[in-house]
Amino acid sequence: MPQKARQTATLLVCAAFLYGLPLAHFLTPDKALSRWERRPLAQAPVFSLQAFHQGEYTGDLETYLLDQFPARDSFRTVKAVVSRHLLRKSDNNDVLQLDGHLTKLDYPLERPQLNAAIRRFLAVSEQYLGDARQVAWAVIPDKNYFLAQSHTLPVLDYEAMLTALREGLPGMTEIPLFDLLSLDDYYTTDSHWRQEAILPVAERILAALSMSAPSWEGWEEERQDGFEGVFLGQSALPLPGEELVWLTSPVTEGATVAGPDGPTATVYAPERLTGMDGYDVFLSGAQSLLTVENPAGDPDRHLVLFRDSYGSSLAPLLMQDYGRVTLIDLRYLSSALLGEMVDFAGADVVFLYSTSVLNAGMLLK
Repeated sequence: MPQKARQTATLLVCAAFLYGLPLAHFLTPDKALSRWERRPLAQAPVFSLQAFHQGEYTGDLETYLLDQFPARDSFRTVKAVVSRHLLRKSDNNDVLQLDGHLTKLDYPLERPQLNAAIRRFLAVSEQYLGDARQVAWAVIPDKNYFLAQSHTLPVLDYEAMLTALREGLPGMTEIPLFDLLSLDDYYTTDSHWRQEAILPVAERILAALSMSAPSWEGWEEERQDGFEGVFLGQSALPLPGEELVWLTSPVTEGATVAGPDGPTATVYAPERLTGMDGYDVFLSGAQSLLTVENPAGDPDRHLVLFRDSYGSSLAPLLMQDYGRVTLIDLRYLSSALLGEMVDFAGADVVFLYSTSVLNAGMLLK
């Protein structure tokens, strides 16, 4: 190519970027949310002389322009591909891809955080659970527990975490779960476990509570493609979505769900799959307090599940013989309010939390 033609082509490309991107920004409507990044996007700041002189306006404007940059997700993907395949970086935005799974490392074990969780469980037990039928706890391992078995990774000291819980919660029954799970029981693009893979988990928890496990014969699988886990958006890698499965039965279909954050009406909400977080299919996502009424269960049997988001997919598998199941998320509900909202007398109580939440135990209120 002649030199003049090369110079002309270079000028055209530069002009396209210099003038085309601002024009595209002007013509493209601003987005309120980023589904991939799972956060609200900055909106155009309102100009004022005071904000300008204090430097607030220019800072807000820069954030707005970055968030609303044209084809932002495409540029994030290009950066992720270059970072991983050309620069050979092991992670992008702190997300690793190992054995076909995306994951984010969580280490080291934060003793003050874990101790805060233990103190919270003890305080709840001492204040409210004196008349409970039985009280137990269980820990859900993250994917890194299994990945570390075949890769050299900095991970939590899981045994130290379990030992601290055993020593700190001596009056409660431990329900071990680690041996029931494997890497394949988790979504490849998300941190959560697959509901169809945790039937043995439900069976062990019910057995520890002296309850019979469902036969599972009358349960059916509902399937929908296109689930994009939290790590997919964070990594920005061009990976396909995956299939999400939820299990239904006459019991789940007949149950009703209510809570102070807004009624969910049903155990499953398939319309949530295309929302901000597809995992919200299960009990409509994060809720501080939910009460599931099961007309087919024993009206005198009550299960209270202190849980994080993992419990949303497990609870439907536990409810068959319980007339009522109460789900409490202490990340969003202060334990000081529990006495006004929940009757614990005669209830089976389980503290079920993932290692990631226990390692950030100060989140529990």
